[in-house]
Amino acid sequence: MEMKKHLLVVMLFFLLINFLIAQEEEKMEQGFEFSTIQEIKTTPVKNQARTGTCWTFSAISFIETEHMRLGGDSLDLSEMFIVRNIYPLKAERYVRLHGNSVFGPGSVFGDVLFCLKNYDVANILKIIIF
Repeated sequence: MEMKKHLLVVMLFFLLINFLIAQEEEKMEQGFEFSTIQEIKTTPVKNQARTGTCWTFSAISFIETEHMRLGGDSLDLSEMFIVRNIYPLKAERYVRLHGNSVFGPGSVFGDVLFCLKNYDVANILKIIIF
């Protein structure tokens, strides 16, 4: 009998907590009012589809936005230009190292900077890349 009382008390406790949480959620459903403090101009979001090249889309978006933030015009750089020039380099490295490197979808932000710098894109666009 004592066990049933403890079980009943525990169940009532959880029911009460659930009721209190539900009350808080009702207050939250009313919504918040957001105000713009500072708006940063950026380029539109682009669809990478199923290319496995999110690394180049994110890096190019960052570079385009930084260029605009520093006072430049809006750019629309080609993500596939980067991919087209990086994947052959990855393939060459894979073959030279006898398969002891990664050769698959994906890469890093540094590859985008490498491509922009070494294929004179940064020079043409007057983008400073260290």
